[in-house]
Amino acid sequence: MDNAHTIEKIHKFAEKKKSDKIIKFLSSSETEVVVAALEALSEIRDEDSVNSIAGMIDNAEPQIRMEAAKALGNLGTEYAKTYLQHRMAAEQDEAVKKAIMDALHNIAANKK
Repeated sequence: MDNAHTIEKIHKFAEKKKSDKIIKFLSSSETEVVVAALEALSEIRDEDSVNSIAGMIDNAEPQIRMEAAKALGNLGTEYAKTYLQHRMAAEQDEAVKKAIMDALHNIAANKK
């Protein structure tokens, strides 16, 4: 299955709020697919989605960590904020740190 078809499938699951189906795509070896799954889960916002996004903030791939940070920032919850702050203390990659800071600013801006 090519990435475009897979991503289209993810979007259809998102429209139906099928987070359990989308979560399976987080284990894909294709970064593009994982990013699409993270974005979709951040729109669904159920407990499984939030927990799955939070789990990806520790991924070995910096781009995945950046996208997970962005998704947590879009959620805007206190849980997401706490998770981002925790990850910030451990993060070594400067681009990921910037993504975490941007996500924290996004949460703060939306609280006003």
